[in-house]
Amino acid sequence: MGLHDRTIVTAITPDWVNAGSAKYNLSGETTITTGSITNGSASLTVASAATWKVGHGIRIIGAGTIAGTSTLNGAINSSVTSIGLNSTANFPTSGMARINNERIYYHGKNSTHLLNVLRAYYGTSAASHSNGATVTPMVDLVTTVSAINGSTFTLANAAGVTVSSVDVYHDDTAAILDAFDDAYSAGRPLYIPAGEYNAMDVLFDSKNRVIIKGDGPGRTTLYSIHPEPIFVIDSTTGTSHTVTIENIGYVGSYSGAVNHGIHVKDTGGNGVFNLTFRNLRFNDVGGSAVKTESGANAAFTILLEGLDVDQQPSALGSGIDLWGSNDTTLLRCYVHNVGTNQSAYRVRSGSVTMIGCNGIDGGDTVTWGTFGNVLAEDGTDNYCRVNLIGCNVEAFTNYGIRCKAGSFANFFSTQFIAPASGTVQIGHRELTTFRDTNAGASATLPG
Repeated sequence: MGLHDRTIVTAITPDWVNAGSAKYNLSGETTITTGSITNGSASLTVASAATWKVGHGIRIIGAGTIAGTSTLNGAINSSVTSIGLNSTANFPTSGMARINNERIYYHGKNSTHLLNVLRAYYGTSAASHSNGATVTPMVDLVTTVSAINGSTFTLANAAGVTVSSVDVYHDDTAAILDAFDDAYSAGRPLYIPAGEYNAMDVLFDSKNRVIIKGDGPGRTTLYSIHPEPIFVIDSTTGTSHTVTIENIGYVGSYSGAVNHGIHVKDTGGNGVFNLTFRNLRFNDVGGSAVKTESGANAAFTILLEGLDVDQQPSALGSGIDLWGSNDTTLLRCYVHNVGTNQSAYRVRSGSVTMIGCNGIDGGDTVTWGTFGNVLAEDGTDNYCRVNLIGCNVEAFTNYGIRCKAGSFANFFSTQFIAPASGTVQIGHRELTTFRDTNAGASATLPG
């Protein structure tokens, strides 16, 4: 076969895709029904079984087994986000809980408090609660469908709590991870075919030379169920490196500071590096589209190419938030909208080169780019060296570019388009190089 013989390029046939989907029981569905189940029973009655098949992953809200309850250690008002309990021993590290008629969702705990609490969760209203009120953890039942008879499902696992008319979701998290394990063992890419998939905390831990791809944003789309990350890359037992994720869309749950599209951590301190995220779309994530954490071996050698980000005003994270390294590159990214008082692009340390990046379409007191972990001099070496080449810094309503004291920024052929009114600050002249750059008629350059 010759080097240029076109027969070496073949289409992926529908039969091949369908066989893979069937093997791992991927549902490709995000429709929600309601259902009821009794404690100790594996028989679930649903309002509609139209999109379900035997083998599908299923998540029943609040029907999982709980270890016990606790009580409030002091009265709380309707807005506090750290809730004191007499003990948190019976509570998972993060999850949902009920206080009287209010449901909450929390991210993290210590021995006496639930932390980073989202109030008025799951369609309830925030309220004040008295000292000693019972706090009940709510754990979802996540299992698979073993049999279907009309509107009755037989499940692989029994309920731990009786629930009535609660939401029942397709959950493809386990199916995606099963497919990934097989692909990884065979040294092959993980291919997620066109479809819509509910998933949460899809963890790729201590893996290297990984390719995860879909059929493109708008075709392969992953939806978060709760305000948790959708994809997580970590290094608890070994290094994670050379990871490529491309051609996938992510839709968040609108709320929650850790509701990231892709969350990169280094829990084990083993190092995470050489990450390429390409042609991805992120909508309505409550945290950041891509969030990389700090650490002794913070992620380095990162390329983000063709990321498209659009958040709600309620988002609690920047559009893209990177701890940074000496070799971070963003190419042709576009952040449309971000949360109030957030930044489209946030890089906390190191050198970053941005080429052809665009934003923002609008928003309330939003900043285009913030560089440095904190803006004032704090005695740590979390400075940034920023290079913007051919970027469009537009329609920001707070700042164009903000840099930590001691950082350097260079702008080449970059357009600054200030909003119709207000003062725009883009940096100190003695720290900045401007070449073929238009700062806009209404921009103010201090220094």
